[in-house]
Amino acid sequence: MRQEDIWDVHAARTYDTPGTGMFADEVLEPTVDRRAAFAGRGRALEFAIGSGRVV
Repeated sequence: MRQEDIWDVHAARTYDTPGTGMFADEVLEPTVDRRAAFAGRGRALEFAIGSGRVV
């Protein structure tokens, strides 16, 4: 399978749609809280985990 077969124009337009799917508040908020807990009082660096919309 090629990248072109997966990431088409539709996927690009809808990947980060705020408030839906993995960006819905009920999914996003606990995910961010969990990552913050892992970091504790330190810093965390994540690689290749999306578009960067959530910081």
